[in-house]
Parts: sequence; structure tokens; C-alpha cells
Amino acid sequence: MNLSKTGSVLAVAAAMVFVSISHAQAQRFKQGDAVDMKLGGTWMSCTVTSGYYAGGYDLKCGTGTGYRTSGDPEHIRAHQAEGAGPGRAAPGQAAPQAAPAATAPAAAARRPAAPAGAGQPGGGQPGGAGTFKVGDSVEILSASKWIPCTVSSPQYGGGYDVQCGPLNLRAKADAEHIRAHAATAAEQGAQQETKAAMANRPKGNGIGAQYGTREPATCANRGGPLTTATARQYFICDAEGEKAGYMYLVTDVTIQLGHARAFNWNQDSASTGIDTSQPVYDVRGSYNKYSCTKPTPIDNAFSRTHNCALYDEPNSEGRCYKTTFGEWHCAMEDFHRGSWPKAKDQMPPAGN
Repeated sequence: MNLSKTGSVLAVAAAMVFVSISHAQAQRFKQGDAVDMKLGGTWMSCTVTSGYYAGGYDLKCGTGTGYRTSGDPEHIRAHQAEGAGPGRAAPGQAAPQAAPAATAPAAAARRPAAPAGAGQPGGGQPGGAGTFKVGDSVEILSASKWIPCTVSSPQYGGGYDVQCGPLNLRAKADAEHIRAHAATAAEQGAQQETKAAMANRPKGNGIGAQYGTREPATCANRGGPLTTATARQYFICDAEGEKAGYMYLVTDVTIQLGHARAFNWNQDSASTGIDTSQPVYDVRGSYNKYSCTKPTPIDNAFSRTHNCALYDEPNSEGRCYKTTFGEWHCAMEDFHRGSWPKAKDQMPPAGN
């Protein structure tokens, strides 16, 4: 008999038995079951959030979601009462050691209370690193500069998730990459502003709510005589709205009407729907324009509430004209400013 071939057959058979046993063991759990997951050297209490697939389970541990673990008994077991096993963590608490790559959480659970010295350089960690908790103000080393951030996860995998303005970053848990930071009054104000904006985000399915902004202005009636007041309102209605994947809003609008003149092909032919038999009014003025992006699920709270760029339009020029349907439209723009915004990461404006 060919021993090499026999050995291969036996190895395949043994592997099939092992897979069969592991699969049967993994199938013990269903969505909603209370289990323990081994994270580092500690068992942490969790809840199964998916059926068995791809060799394991999705879990929620304490307030943290996004955990993933293999389905073998070395990594998951039926939940045991607190203190029932060695290396046992309290419910919802993260293990003190770094997790293996296969079980490292995408969003970490609540951690135990920090030891004395937590949040101070040199406190609680070897090598002079501080021990930080979610919400702590820190500085991380990024591109050779220390930048202020806020801790957004407990320590896991040898580091922390942090939010630095609109950025979600990762920092190693050592003094060379993260340190305590005393938030300035401006930073504290931005944090409170973000918190308040998150609590008061627009509700419903309107286009404004999709961008986290107020609804764009609309004009129900565009007829009647043209005045400075009506020209301003028509301009706002024409300037605001969703265009090419952005929400545009305007504030602080001033407008001045020129004298009526005849239609001029070179100047006015690009005006959509213009009635060439009607007078045209040149206008000039100023305004602030906000260009806002639609938040995504991975954006942090700052990004979700500071999702606009601000453009200053101090020397705008344009025209008001009547369409073939008898409706007034007004447009103006500052053609002298550059293409770069005056400021980024702005909150959407509350009004006009």
C-alpha cells in the first residue's frame, strides 16, 4: 500500500471530523444568546448578534458592538456567572490584555475604571503612557505634530481610537504617540456645540434632514412686480437646494437692483427659460454660501455636525429675469474670489 497516499487520506478524514465537531460546537449559539468571549487572557460577557457564519459569530459586549470571534470553544462559551471561571471580566468590561487579531473588536466595549494616575503621562502604563478612558482629551503624534483629540474607544490591540476634529484616527498606547491634553476653552466650546447639534439634528425624510441641515428655501409665488425685497427672496430660493450631491444654503444676503434694460444675447442667453421680450435687471450684492456634504454612517459626531464649507461672496454680480412662464428668477456670483472656501468644517447655517 502507498503509505503516503494512506497518510493523506487519514489526514483529510481527521480534518473532516475536526471541522464537523467544531461546526457542531459553534452551532450551539443563536442570535440573542448570552455568551462569554475570550479577549486576550480574559473572558468577557457578550450577546450574540448574528447566527453562525464564516466560522464564527458577531457579538455585542457591554455597550460595544462590532466584535467578531471564531466559533471554537477556545474563544466562545456559554455565559457563566461572574467569577465562575479564571480570568473572568465583569459584564461588558474589556480585557486588560491586547486581543488577538481574530477577535479584536471593531468598536470596543466599556472599560473598567482607570487606576490612579490615569490620564496623566506616565500613569498606569509601562513606558510613560497614560491610561485613558472614552471622552478624555488627549494629544496624539500625527505627521510629526501633536494634535488635540478625544478618546473614542477604550484601549484595545495596543492603542486607542481617537477623534481629531473630523478625523477618526488610531494612536498607539505609549507616551511617544499619545499624551494627556488640557482642552482649551475653544475646544470645550466645540465639543459642547457638537453635542448640542447632535441632540437637535433635523428629523424626518426631507432633503435638508438627509444632510443634517435646515430645509432649503422655496418660493411659492414668483409673479408680481420686482422689488429689492422680492429679488432677494427669489435669489435665495434659486441659490439654495441640492445640486450635484451637495446642499447649498446662503446667509446674510444683500442685493441691489439696477434699472430695467432690454434682453442682451451676449449677457443673458444662458439664463434658463428667459423671456427675451421682457426687461432684465442687473443686480449686485453680497452673501455667504455654504456647501454641505451628506453625512455617512462612519462619520464621527464632529463630521456629522460640521459638514459644510463656507464661501464668501462679497462682490457678487448677476441679473433678475422673467421666464416664459411669467416667473422671476435671480442669480448672482462673485467672479473675483478664488475657488477655495473661506472656512471648512462649518456647521450648517440656522437661517438666511
